[in-house]
Amino acid sequence: SPDVGIKGREKTRNIGAYDKSIIIAEHGFRHRQFIPAGTAYTSAIKQFLSMAGIKDINIPDSEYRLHGEKEFAVVTTCKEAVTGLLNAINYDSISVDADGVFFSKPYVTPAERPVTIKYDSGRDSILEMEFKESLDIAKRANLFIRVATNAESEMPLTSVFVNDDPQSPLSTVSRGREIMDFAEIESAASQEALDGQVKRIAVESTSAYSHFSFTTLLMPTHGNAETLWLNIPEAFNTVVKYHETSWEMPLNFDGRMRHEARKTVNL
Repeated sequence: SPDVGIKGREKTRNIGAYDKSIIIAEHGFRHRQFIPAGTAYTSAIKQFLSMAGIKDINIPDSEYRLHGEKEFAVVTTCKEAVTGLLNAINYDSISVDADGVFFSKPYVTPAERPVTIKYDSGRDSILEMEFKESLDIAKRANLFIRVATNAESEMPLTSVFVNDDPQSPLSTVSRGREIMDFAEIESAASQEALDGQVKRIAVESTSAYSHFSFTTLLMPTHGNAETLWLNIPEAFNTVVKYHETSWEMPLNFDGRMRHEARKTVNL
């Protein structure tokens, strides 16, 4: 969505650009879609992506299969259908890499992911000594309950996760009380997949309490959801591991890149 600005002899263009995920966000089903019982979840996901014209797909196969027939209504978007199926098997959200390939994989907590980028404040560092750390613990839950009301199952699946880690400031031990987070979800492929979803919700909720912002010189090698190794004695007493949630940078040769990250935790 470009627009042009003219000031004297200078002409500038502002361009709002999108990655290929906009294709599946805008592609809606013109007819009801049925997935037969016994179909592998990942096969159905790849089928829906193909219907939207997507050819470059990197999604490892899952052993989970639908216990019963599943239906998607008219005008459901491809992204909505794919997201629901990925959630049911506890895979990452669908993303597009720098080469335009649609990808997802089984979810791994940020604490268990390998470090992809390292920053330190030593000699020749590209870090700027401008940091901001914020804590948000007031309303963070420590008891998580999810009920999956699978249409194809006679009995709903239930999963409970309790953060009782004495090292966590949010835990039932540290607070001396329970703060519950309850919700019903549409479906889960199995009890194991549901347990993984609930742990994921707990980890992400707990991780979100500690945010860290910092500035560097431009680093165009960053992708989506990098795992950062930060050695910054000016901010931390030890080396810490953070999960990058967003970044932004101006397209100027002397620009500065802003990073937002949250602490990884073990639960």
